[in-house]
Amino acid sequence: MHHKFELSSVIRTILAFPRIPSYTYKPLDGPLSSIRLILLQPAPYLTSPIRCRLIETPWNRGKGGVYDGQGYVALSYTWGNPQPQSKVEIDGRSFRITENLERALRSMRLQRKELRLWADSICINQDDVEERNQHVRQMRDIYSAAEQTTIFLGEATEASDIVLHAIKDAKHELSEAKTRNAVVKSLMKVSGLRRTELAAKALQVLWRPYWMRMWIFQEIVVSHNPWVQCGSVRVPWDDFCQAMVALLHSDSNQFGAGYGIEPKRRLEDIFWERRSWRHAQGVVQSVPNWDMASGHEFENRMNLLDLLVTKRGSEASDSRDMVFAISGIATKPKEWDPVSITYEKSPALVYMR
Repeated sequence: MHHKFELSSVIRTILAFPRIPSYTYKPLDGPLSSIRLILLQPAPYLTSPIRCRLIETPWNRGKGGVYDGQGYVALSYTWGNPQPQSKVEIDGRSFRITENLERALRSMRLQRKELRLWADSICINQDDVEERNQHVRQMRDIYSAAEQTTIFLGEATEASDIVLHAIKDAKHELSEAKTRNAVVKSLMKVSGLRRTELAAKALQVLWRPYWMRMWIFQEIVVSHNPWVQCGSVRVPWDDFCQAMVALLHSDSNQFGAGYGIEPKRRLEDIFWERRSWRHAQGVVQSVPNWDMASGHEFENRMNLLDLLVTKRGSEASDSRDMVFAISGIATKPKEWDPVSITYEKSPALVYMR
């Protein structure tokens, strides 16, 4: 005898419940300069579901070139595994994002008010090639117009907590330090660790995958107020650079000194290239008190070819981004045509052009 299989009432209820459709992008209706912004909703706990809304806002030339004049935070992070793994809610609908972006949103959102945020993989419809082209052309404006840029390095670790908390606690001493030794002594004092211990932890932070991304160069260089964040701990960019360079400065004859040269050099390069680019834009910044290497050499090292050479070894999921990521800030002879952002063209054509 065959028995008819019957679903339990619970399973029937689940199957009968209507599924919430996934979020679908709406075309941008404003001028070509319009972008989307995320309104990241507040949450009392780190584990609370991520909910946000997307709004469109135009570039307001009448206010000195800003997006709608209300301010926003731009996010600089590494995508990690490009396959979306985590779910968030946008305008009440489900949307998949990478795990690294989910970590960033959880760590950045506020408890009592919404956060206005720009993050590329949500604010740009990645399936629309023309929209990607247009937004990559605007990337310099998007980051330079942001009130702040958060450089999100990933989840907190023991090393990142120790280093970033030491930088926060020694902020006053760092602002008055005139030598590397003064910087190191202040960090040792607040952390209770020896220099070698602090330097080892600083290296762990600088060897994170974030620092190998090609796009971070432009994102950091054009940002007027960048902050470095691991987990929920964040410190100003200049304080971070000052502490890291001082901790990793060592005699080249010291055993193992070479291990720290590459990440230190990479950070130092970006620091001075950012100052050089901002100086060219008319932004006057005082020279640091601390004895970092002179940055005058970078004033003549911002052309497209030099930057391509110095950024060798950087990573991009699309090889064309090796050019696109620096074309907006590289100096060019007047007779050159601007580099066109066109993902329809092959990498070979982009490089030949």
